[in-house]
Amino acid sequence: MTLDRLVHIVRLRLRSLFAGASADRELDEELRYHVERLVDEHIARGVSPHEARMLALRAIGGVEQRKEEMRDARGVSLLEHVVQDVRLALRQLRKQPAFAATAILSLALGIGANTAIFQLLNALSLRPLPVPAPHELVELRLTGEGRDGSHNGRNRQVSLPQYQAFAERQDVFASLFAFGDTRYNLSPTGEVRHVDGVWVSGNAFETLGVRPLLGRLIAPQDDQPGCQAAPVAVISYALWQGEFGGRSDIIGRKLPSTGIGATIIGVTPREFFGIEVGRQFAVALPICASGLGRRDHWWLAAVGRLKPGATTGQAQARLQQLMPAIQQTTMPDYRPELADAYLKMGVEVVDASSGLSPLRRSYQRPLWILLAISALVLLIAAINLANLLLARAIARRDEFAVRLALGGSPVRVLQQVLTESLVIAALGSVAAMGVAMAAARSIPPLISTPVDRIHLDVSPDWRLFGFTAAAAIVTALIVGSGPALRATRASLRVGTRGASANDGLGLRRALVAMQIAVTLVLLFGGLLFVRTFQNLSAVDVGVHGRGVVAPVVFFNARIYPEERRRQAYRALDERIFNLAGVHSAAAAYTTPMGGSSWDPDIETDRQLKGSSNANRVGPRYFETLGTPFVAGRDFTDADRPGSPLVAIVNRSFAARFFDGDAIGRRFRILADGGGPGREYAIVGVVADQKYQDLREANSLIFFTALAQHPSLETTRRYVIRSAGTSRDTIAAVGAAVTAFDPGLAVRYDVLDTQIRDGMLQERLMARLSALFSGVALVLAVVGLYGVVSYSVASRRGEIGVRMALGATRSRVVRMILADTSRMVCAGIVAGSLVALLAGRAVGAMLFGLQPNDPATLSIAIGALVLTALLAALWPAQRATGIDSVAALREQ
Repeated sequence: MTLDRLVHIVRLRLRSLFAGASADRELDEELRYHVERLVDEHIARGVSPHEARMLALRAIGGVEQRKEEMRDARGVSLLEHVVQDVRLALRQLRKQPAFAATAILSLALGIGANTAIFQLLNALSLRPLPVPAPHELVELRLTGEGRDGSHNGRNRQVSLPQYQAFAERQDVFASLFAFGDTRYNLSPTGEVRHVDGVWVSGNAFETLGVRPLLGRLIAPQDDQPGCQAAPVAVISYALWQGEFGGRSDIIGRKLPSTGIGATIIGVTPREFFGIEVGRQFAVALPICASGLGRRDHWWLAAVGRLKPGATTGQAQARLQQLMPAIQQTTMPDYRPELADAYLKMGVEVVDASSGLSPLRRSYQRPLWILLAISALVLLIAAINLANLLLARAIARRDEFAVRLALGGSPVRVLQQVLTESLVIAALGSVAAMGVAMAAARSIPPLISTPVDRIHLDVSPDWRLFGFTAAAAIVTALIVGSGPALRATRASLRVGTRGASANDGLGLRRALVAMQIAVTLVLLFGGLLFVRTFQNLSAVDVGVHGRGVVAPVVFFNARIYPEERRRQAYRALDERIFNLAGVHSAAAAYTTPMGGSSWDPDIETDRQLKGSSNANRVGPRYFETLGTPFVAGRDFTDADRPGSPLVAIVNRSFAARFFDGDAIGRRFRILADGGGPGREYAIVGVVADQKYQDLREANSLIFFTALAQHPSLETTRRYVIRSAGTSRDTIAAVGAAVTAFDPGLAVRYDVLDTQIRDGMLQERLMARLSALFSGVALVLAVVGLYGVVSYSVASRRGEIGVRMALGATRSRVVRMILADTSRMVCAGIVAGSLVALLAGRAVGAMLFGLQPNDPATLSIAIGALVLTALLAALWPAQRATGIDSVAALREQ
């Protein structure tokens, strides 16, 4: 076929598709011309005009049939039929606004819930980083147990010396960079205003392929030893707009800081949020400005860009070859057993095209579970809609029968009914996008805290549109297949009103039983998550946090060197402890669920016995938090530098290491470097406290006297219980700190809030699963009500006969409720089996419950049975009002 011929055919078919009316007029004129010519020929042979026209039409073979053949020859009849069916579907929906609203709203909720959860999964795990060739990015992760020492940051994989050794020796990456997370205080005095910051190696932006929107970005010459005195900084687009109003003269200005302010040298593009998904960096600083270079300090992530043609497997094999030499040259000053574990560590190379994200590790599995739950909600909505469409198909059976009797093909009828389902699904998916956008934006705040804000890019992309379209198509096929197949089997019936009324009722009852089963699974799952949250909320944390404020005061190390710090701390302690209304107050290294941790190895009787969590606290810490003493005494002012080292342990520590008899016993904290460590005498035993996680069982903790610690941090944390409100306490502390030194920065935590923030994941699962379960229950009740009402209407004559023969109203009600109970029982039996299997899949996320908890299953079944019977009771009561004479006359 020549190109000209092909272009001609395409032009004709496009004209037939988009100018169909004009083409049909031309077709009518052409057929009329041929018919008239044949009529003239027959008249010329002496045939009468009437007979001549009949012969001409017979020769043509039927005008309408010939038109259809010629339309088919255009090659666009399928598209024309689809357009016709879409128009018909829209007209049908306009005629039945209540049905249209119910169907579209049901699908909007069902598809919208699925799209919202997928939107979060897409932002968290699937969307690639907004940098060139993200598929070339990989992360280096160390394997094995050999990293004893200090651990900071969310992405702590390697130390700075380790990264530098990898960067110098590797030959499989085009470039390798490192980054670590931090917080940057934009308010150097008064209450702190932290934003997310990152430490980056000098080649980070170059390796990622990020180009500056303004100025320039951090380069290798900016990341050199000694830069701490005058560091440079790159800020994000969001900070540039929000903090500096998008001013073009920002380059060269100093960032606010508690120390020497960094000089702003550039602004990143709007779409670049960093490399950690879930966070939006505001300030980037060179690693050299951190002052963190110890070999036993784990705080960096290493990310490389593969060379062209290199694979992840090749990179891992090569790095594994380099590991022994790298570990030898970077090993901290460890004692022998720690050194052996360090040298045995390995390395793995993993895909980093979608960025790094501790948030992903925490929430990916819960989000997949929520997606499964929302898919079940969509299934219930689809079953409801299938029931409605099945009822419409039965009501239109005579229409379909006439079409088939007049020569319409079953395929054509099937296409029409499926097109109607697709139109409803399409309208529902459009509405679902609005539901999804609102829902997806509302979820990140649920897993954020005032200190730790979560940012996810939930803007729509092709994955989201593809998922929504796929959900709509699958839903349309589910809801439309049954009605479509029934429509193709339609036949004309005369005098069979009762048979027609009962047609399809069995299928609709089966669908309702399926709805009941799926709803029971959702109710059981939702109750498991709700009860898990309740159990965690009731956990004894070991403290009474109500009314306790935990301020943190930040000291500048340059202004307050260590020799001045102890005196400054004593002066500030005196001001805060003597505030009006303060019942008790104390200083502490960390607080329960505070985020900081320390877990040294413990030796008793010259034998290594394990490790324990640790804290450093001042006198009255336990009184302030309401943790009771089991035995012994509290720390006092006599426990100061130079006095014998003392410790207080919790009940679990005493039981684990000393069989409960701990007062007067001694233990030693082992030093990583193999030195003598520090030996403590136990002077007190207190009740157990939670340390980092509410799920901890019998967490081992020992407490040392804060004043006896050999070094002092640049932060001073307090716990304060006062007679006033938290707001009053915060104001009083702020005034005291300002009076002491207006240049100090303060952050305020409320202990109750800090503890509640430890249940963010459980709160999210409880809220969303309860919401989805409630929606599912409503949909199931609506479906059950519809089927029972339809059943009552279809059995109108039968009920009339029964009542005419003496059946009482109560007997009619019992008959209908018994029919309903059969559907409900079938659904409950099937749903219980599936629910118990599903419970095993989420067993690891439960607390204080077994996955097959009988009480939870009983509550779910009871709630479902009660609501189902209430849904059926109204139609049953309505059935007792049927006029038996009128019903018999209709029969």
